[in-house]
Amino acid sequence: MGKRTRGSAGLSFGSARPTNQAGRIPALQDLCGIGPEAWLWCLHCERFFQAKDLQPDGVGGVQACAFDDCDGAGVHVDIFEWDSWARQNPSDCGRWWPKSTNELVKGMRCSLDPEPEDCV
Repeated sequence: MGKRTRGSAGLSFGSARPTNQAGRIPALQDLCGIGPEAWLWCLHCERFFQAKDLQPDGVGGVQACAFDDCDGAGVHVDIFEWDSWARQNPSDCGRWWPKSTNELVKGMRCSLDPEPEDCV
């Protein structure tokens, strides 16, 4: 497998993608107020995951989407707290977006298309 490109900036990773290092999550908590158990949603792939699953990004941080097939990166840029998008856009998705973290599972997809069947 060759190099992997992330995002429009042309930043790339080698074929082996490193896993999160426990010591890097507290820095994210200090920077963004997001703890490792917090649920996040990616604007690019429209899937949910926990902050502890964030991947290394192209600038030395740990703010890339948890899924290898996604190029979303940057908390509060492409990746948001699980309900922040619904709170900011209630007419678009507030009526069918998950109502609590009890409904979330890693990889669950919620499209911005306001159809309930798009949240699986």
